[in-house]
Amino acid sequence: AQKTGKKKLFLGASLLTVFSLSAFYFLKPSQLQWMFFLQAVYSFFSGPIIPLLWSMYTDAIDYAEWRHGRRATGLLISASLFANKNGFALGSLVTLMLLSMAGYQPNSVQTPGTIHALKLIVSLLPAGGTLAIFFLMHFYQLDESVMNRIKKSLCDRRKSG
Repeated sequence: AQKTGKKKLFLGASLLTVFSLSAFYFLKPSQLQWMFFLQAVYSFFSGPIIPLLWSMYTDAIDYAEWRHGRRATGLLISASLFANKNGFALGSLVTLMLLSMAGYQPNSVQTPGTIHALKLIVSLLPAGGTLAIFFLMHFYQLDESVMNRIKKSLCDRRKSG
């Protein structure tokens, strides 16, 4: 992240995650080796996204202090955790609703419609969500040059007062 920048690394990892997730949709049940391969590719590229996001939270905390003169670490981290927990809950709810709407029945042979819904749930739907995040990240303006200026200004401010 130091050489390429957090935003560029986040965008690249997100885009490669979208491609690896989308590819799952086109696999047949007999292509188990490709499923394992794509899972490894997905894990490799999606892995850095969450640590990068938390690193960007700290940039937002520094930006807020620089802009408003108050450090609000607890507020921003607790808001982030609250959003994460609600996101996990909403994601679980949507997944269960989609399974219910598709007619999923545990411990039984699934209909072709249910199998199609399962393929969507593990491939194109999360790829679509990741693609949305990819586009939203273009609004993130705290690149390395901006953060270097902010950190220098905060350091000077702390030394003087």
